[in-house]
Amino acid sequence: RELSEDALDECGLEVFHPEINADYGKTDGVEDYPKTVPTDDPDLIGKIIEVRQPGYRLQETGEVVQKAKVTVYSEPAQDKEAY
Repeated sequence: RELSEDALDECGLEVFHPEINADYGKTDGVEDYPKTVPTDDPDLIGKIIEVRQPGYRLQETGEVVQKAKVTVYSEPAQDKEAY
């Protein structure tokens, strides 16, 4: 792990982890189309549950090189009535 961190430092990259419970729509550096988990709690919809893969950004500029992969809460699937 230390070797990996040293290599990233030499390249000018830093690892970042989006904050758990942060609003996905307002969080920079997260990948489009996150994995979702349905919830009935409307206050949780759109909140980040977990970071599945951290992101990487340039230390000097903060430019995101690779977006983080996250899981977020979503609305429950609506059952469609059969006609």
